[in-house]
Amino acid sequence: MTDDSQVDIVKDLRAFEMPGWVTSARESLAPEITFGFCEPQFRRAFLEFMSAHFSAYSGWCEAMREYVEREEDPRLRVLAFRSGDVVGFTAFEKEVDWYIRATGVREDLRRKKIGSILVYMALEEMKRRGADRMCISDCPIEFYQVVEGEVMRRYVMMAKSLR
Repeated sequence: MTDDSQVDIVKDLRAFEMPGWVTSARESLAPEITFGFCEPQFRRAFLEFMSAHFSAYSGWCEAMREYVEREEDPRLRVLAFRSGDVVGFTAFEKEVDWYIRATGVREDLRRKKIGSILVYMALEEMKRRGADRMCISDCPIEFYQVVEGEVMRRYVMMAKSLR
């Protein structure tokens, strides 16, 4: 990926409502895929999923391991399950603004809208917690279409020394 394919995105959540297409997609997947939060009983399976399917993303894996070790809020990770196995996730948190830290679906289950459902469930939880917006930096440009967000203008601060 070139730098031109990375963008900053903002999603206004003030009037956020779950889109009908997400609800329909979730209902159509219901016989095979279920969704929920990273409750304590699912944390080991979540880490095993990360290790098996996202080991190339060492920063993500380390962050998820720290999240589990600290026993952080289960609702900050949305999971997708098939037959009790974790098959997808979205991790989000708040620094200055709410943002989506990482998201992914097992490769053989991609293109079924599982990832989109996970992201929208995260947006719904952010809104429930009082978020006005979600901001994310350096993500693939296609992601703004998934979240129906706006591409932000990127400003780069140049360091200079004063003497």
